[in-house]
Amino acid sequence: QLGPPSKMASSSSRPGSAAGEATTGKCEIMLCNETSVGRGPRSNLSLCSGHLAADVERVRLLRVDTEARIAALRAGLGDFEPRRQRMASDVRELEVVFDSLEAELDAWRVDIVDSARGRYESLSSKIAACKHVVGYAEAIRAADRSGDYRRVYELAAQVEPTLELLNPSDGSGESGEGGGFMADRGNLTDICSAVRNARYLLDRQMSPLAGDRPASAPPVELRRTLRNLGGEIECLAVCSNTAGFHCSAAGGSRLVAKGASEAQRPLGPACLFVSYDLNERSHHLLVIELPSGQRHRLDAEIDWSLPISDLHCDSSAQRLYISQGEDGCTVVSLSGNVLHKINANSLEHKLGAASAVVSGRDQLFLLDGKEKRLLGIDKSDYSVSADFDLGNFFTGRPWMGGLAISGSRVLVADKGGRSVHKVCSLTGRLIASYPTAGAADSPQLQRPTGLAVDSRGVVCVSDSWGQTVQLFLADGSPVHVLGIDGQPGGGEGQFDGPQGVGLLESDPLSGQRLLYVADWRNQAVKEFQLY
Repeated sequence: QLGPPSKMASSSSRPGSAAGEATTGKCEIMLCNETSVGRGPRSNLSLCSGHLAADVERVRLLRVDTEARIAALRAGLGDFEPRRQRMASDVRELEVVFDSLEAELDAWRVDIVDSARGRYESLSSKIAACKHVVGYAEAIRAADRSGDYRRVYELAAQVEPTLELLNPSDGSGESGEGGGFMADRGNLTDICSAVRNARYLLDRQMSPLAGDRPASAPPVELRRTLRNLGGEIECLAVCSNTAGFHCSAAGGSRLVAKGASEAQRPLGPACLFVSYDLNERSHHLLVIELPSGQRHRLDAEIDWSLPISDLHCDSSAQRLYISQGEDGCTVVSLSGNVLHKINANSLEHKLGAASAVVSGRDQLFLLDGKEKRLLGIDKSDYSVSADFDLGNFFTGRPWMGGLAISGSRVLVADKGGRSVHKVCSLTGRLIASYPTAGAADSPQLQRPTGLAVDSRGVVCVSDSWGQTVQLFLADGSPVHVLGIDGQPGGGEGQFDGPQGVGLLESDPLSGQRLLYVADWRNQAVKEFQLY
């Protein structure tokens, strides 16, 4: 802030005045031997009459320029004040608009949630009525066996209106394509997807208004590439909670639990776990510390001669799940200690091959690629809580890719079918598949492999044959394609066999939403920011 003009600033600058007081001696300008007559107001040197006059002239020109600029500013004040008033009005209007938007969102929430709750309660009532009507069957059979046809008629007449109302036979379950009370669930699924889409689109509309980034900017951008990882990599898992775990040295070290004798320093706030291609003959997982990028190793007692088909980290429980096909799935701590082995023996349930694994709040979901089944496993005791047959919509080839969870839906990558299936985690019914085959506005998948879903419902799918990573909204609408379709390469905008993908929903330092992609043949992990 400028203070008030000082009294000294208003003093005269003429030679011999307070600002140019007389001095004795020679002029202090180099090579000038004239007698000094005063001190220059600008240079503050003892100057002869000629040099003092030039110094004073410079000050005069500075005064003229300053006065001209102040005059121009004074003239502009007449425009500034109306602009300030308009901006104040705009700010008030923005507050009113956002208050109105908030009220409308609350109203929409009440309307939509109440409508959904009403459908739920209606369906619950109809199910109760259906169970009640089913109870008439035995009474009707008993009357028929006794030859009391009048009673048969009376009972049938009593249930006829309810049967007409319920009519469950025309419903087609979760897909919502049929009528009757069984179609309600499918409609609510559409609503959930639509609300998630609205959230994403609102983010995209508001970011440019807040000045975060221009409206024309893509929804995802490459931040950096982590190269020279020591071999071709395949699976990838993101951990956002490393509290209590340390590394044993500054670089190239192992992960250990806090308190271990070799513990040197705490691990960074987040990390990546990466598996190598079987041909690399590696006997450890690569750990990449975030955000520093330092590399460590995770040793675990698993059969390293077998391929790793999937990795998943349950950050809240600090557990890492390592799927190895017919050998099952091994649960380890972040320091590599084996906590449990999930296989047919431990489950006391048929398990052909643990192809992929993902963790929900209370359940694990294990994809049996050999039997084409999705198993729900209770996280507290590792017992089978659900067993869903996926064979009715999967291809004949046992090519299954990754898993991801979005709300009450499990997403399954179908490599052979070149699609992603959305399955209800409660019933195992198919809700939707995308991309839609042959749709002109939807990029197709050649071999979907890795899956990840963010909190807005945005689905990220790696296509290992198509050399891309594709982003879809919750309803399957395409958002963006990373990479060049069908063209492998090592450039910043290319992939060469993208495999596992993982999401860090909120970077511990920046709060940014980050996507990580294991770039197989390029022996690299690429980090993208999602907007």
